[in-house]
Amino acid sequence: MKTIIVSNRKGGVGKTTVATHLAAGMSLLGLRVGVVDTDPQGHAASAFGLPKHNGLYNLITDRNAQYKDNLMQVPPESYAVPGWDAPTPMVLLPSDIKTARILTTEGVKVWTFRRKVREFATRYKLEYVIVDTSPSNTIFDDSLSLAADYYLYVTEAAALSFDGLEEALDELDQTNDG
Repeated sequence: MKTIIVSNRKGGVGKTTVATHLAAGMSLLGLRVGVVDTDPQGHAASAFGLPKHNGLYNLITDRNAQYKDNLMQVPPESYAVPGWDAPTPMVLLPSDIKTARILTTEGVKVWTFRRKVREFATRYKLEYVIVDTSPSNTIFDDSLSLAADYYLYVTEAAALSFDGLEEALDELDQTNDG
């Protein structure tokens, strides 16, 4: 299983669009993919026509939370392409406003996200987990870095979209060295 973090500190550059389209495209190619939304705005669910839900928050902060109560099956019609074979089923671990409070919750450690992503992938036999991130720089970003196999830094051809890229790369290097 590989984890791909879709990131940029700037909002409005298309992180959710890239994350959901990447996941859908991989599913159309027959790969088993899950999406984890770490942005409190919860737009990954909206992109697939699903309601926002505090699934990620619940699974990380509540030891008794069950995957079946917090995951969503992504309807294939929300990303199927006419004339193509049916896509591989895709699952979403959605987010909502409580996600912003994950690492301030007692008992949650920086490694918890990595462990939950791996557990998610194992339970659902996923080949890839695509993580849609928040534009804000929070303490939770360190947790995301610990779970990453790959980073996809989304930007547009505008100076402000590149703002923070060098800082993000430096932070990633520090996380991987530490």
